[in-house]
Order: sequence, then C-alpha cells, then structure tokens
Amino acid sequence: MTPALADAVIWHDVECGGYEADLGLWRELAATADGPVLELGCGTGRVALDLAARGIDVTALDSDPALIRALDERARRQGEALETAVADARTFSLRRRGFALAIAAMQVTQLMDGRDGRAAMLSRVREHLGPGGVLAAALLPRLRTRVTADTLVIAAAITDAAVIAAVGTAHSVTMLLPVMVLGGFAQMTVMSSLNIAAQQVLPGWVRGRGLAVFMLVFQLGIAGGAAVWGLVAGRFGLTVALYGAAVVMALSSLLAPFFRLNPADHLDVRPAYHTEPHGEVPVDPTDGPVMVTVEYDIGAVDASAFTAAARRLRQVRRRAGAVHWAVFEDVERPGTTLETYVVTSWTEHKRQADRRTARDQQVLDEVESLHRTNGRPRERYLLGLHFRRQPPTT
Repeated sequence: MTPALADAVIWHDVECGGYEADLGLWRELAATADGPVLELGCGTGRVALDLAARGIDVTALDSDPALIRALDERARRQGEALETAVADARTFSLRRRGFALAIAAMQVTQLMDGRDGRAAMLSRVREHLGPGGVLAAALLPRLRTRVTADTLVIAAAITDAAVIAAVGTAHSVTMLLPVMVLGGFAQMTVMSSLNIAAQQVLPGWVRGRGLAVFMLVFQLGIAGGAAVWGLVAGRFGLTVALYGAAVVMALSSLLAPFFRLNPADHLDVRPAYHTEPHGEVPVDPTDGPVMVTVEYDIGAVDASAFTAAARRLRQVRRRAGAVHWAVFEDVERPGTTLETYVVTSWTEHKRQADRRTARDQQVLDEVESLHRTNGRPRERYLLGLHFRRQPPTT
C-alpha cells in the first residue's frame, strides 16, 4: 500500500474506528431485517465487520479504493465473509439487489454534496432495496438542514465568546454548569462543521494527508492559544484573560465572509479517471522529470475566455502534482497556444490521471471546448534524458 493510501486508512481509523455508540442500533436493525444488508460509505469496516461477525449477510461499498482494500484485508484476517465494492453512493449499481436494509452511518448522508446528491443516493438505494426494504441513516439535527454552515459557525463562535465571558464573571459553579454545557455544544458545532467542510473539499487520494494537516493545525491552535492566554492570565489576572479571549473569539466571527464553508457543498471531488492518449512506452517509472505540452488552437474571440479558464487549469495541474506550469502563444502562428507543465517522474505523471476529480474534469472540458480544430488538442510527453535511468548492460 502506498504512503498516500496508508495515510487515508490511518486517518479514517483515527477519526471513525473507535466510535461505537451507534453499533447497538445497527445490530438491532440488522438482526430484525429479513434479508441481506447493504452499507453505504463503509470505510474500513467499522459497521460491516461488526455485523458480519454476528452472522449478518453484508455488502459494503465505499468510493475510496484504499479503504475497501483495507476492509478486505481485515475481513480476510478475521475470517469474515462479506462482499465489497468500490462505488459512489450516488451512482452505484450492483448486480446484487433485494436488500432488506441499507445503512448510512455517521456522516455519509451529509457528505452527499447537498440536496441533489442526497436525492441521487436515495434513488440508487431504492433501486437496490427489496419489497419492504428500509434505509437507516444517521442524520444531523434539523437545524443543520435549514441553516448554512457559515451561519452555524458564526453563531457558535459568538455563543462560545459569551460563555467564556460568563466564566470570567461567575461566582457559582452550580449556576455556571448550564452555561458550560451550552459552550460545549457550541464547540462541537464548530468542530463538526469544519470537519465536514474539510472532508467535502478533499479528493480521496489526498484526504488522509489533508485531514491530518487539518487536525494538526487545529490542535496546534488550541495548544498555542492555551499558552498565550496562560501568559496573559499570569501577568494580568484570570478575569482579564477570560475577557480578552471572549473578545478575540467574538471578533473571529468577522473572518467568516473571507473563509466561507458553504462553497464546499458544491464541489464535486469524485474521481474522474481518464486514460492518457499515449500508448505504453518503454519508460522506467522513476524516469523524470517529465514535461507535458498541450497545443490548443484558440480563436481571437475566445482569447479572453481561454485566459480565464487557463487560470483555473493552472490550479488543476498544480494540485495534481505539477511543479511548473506555463502557457505560451506562438508568435508566428497566432492562436496556437501551448500549455506546458512539468512533473517529477513518469510515475507522478501517471498518477495525475488517478487524481483527477469531476471538478477538475469540468475545467479541462471548458478549456478543450475553446479549441477550434477538430479532435482533441495535441499532447506531447518529453522526458529529461539527462536524468533517465540507463538500462543495465550485459
């Protein structure tokens, strides 16, 4: 398993593997279901393996191949028999149908890309359930379906600021307890909203590392804040430190318009794998660097549209691993535009196709739609010969 795939598995286990509060519910529902069980977004098998160990006929699916591979390995080690599939809950189509129960545990429903994504998931589940089949899903409170994530975070930050200020003025622990409970709910709201947003914007191939960085920054922020306010309390007193923290917390809500969470609901980070147009070539996987050039024929009327789309294309290439990117126009052939980007090795170039998301594909399609000549833009693949590994001599 590659480091990126291993990271995805480790992070998933850290975040979800130890959660057991809902297992009793899924066991009860599966035990009363008269037929096989389908789990959506199964991850590494927290629920699926638990049910399989109790003799339940389980089929588990997830869109992340790394998590499914880890689930298969664990099922094999534990001697559990269950079917698995790499598929998106919004588009899956299994040969097996007639499930008595479909389970969407934890945040699966919330990660379905808004109302349209949830509707697509429900449609696919309906096609796979048998007569009398039931879908059981973990849902967030109704408030989250009516209020945007940004509004929730702002309200929670202001609430937490008020709670901190109340702690600085309270003289009775008994009267302070209900306020502290409210502060706990506010903190959980912020943490869950940020966590969901992070999962929605990160593609599967980098989700493990991205979430690890997210949690690292989050925890460093908590530790750094504790150190700073501890110094303030030591010099000016505890009351001043609490009031100061409350003011800073309230002012932090002013940053919300500049770091919005709502756009995460509309990002489609599902894999959109496309094979490269070249055939198999005798290249060592470690050979590199590799320069890729794409030649477009752009009309004068589309020049400004191409320039705008190229800015988004640059982000797509760099996110997928390009270390350098540029666009040039041929001075002798107006309209002939050459995109160039460099990756560190042939393996890294091939990984770019694996890393492509539906959102990236939309940008690529937009750029290619401005190409005037029939057929796709011409692509070339150039290898840095001075770095190429020489074949062994006999």
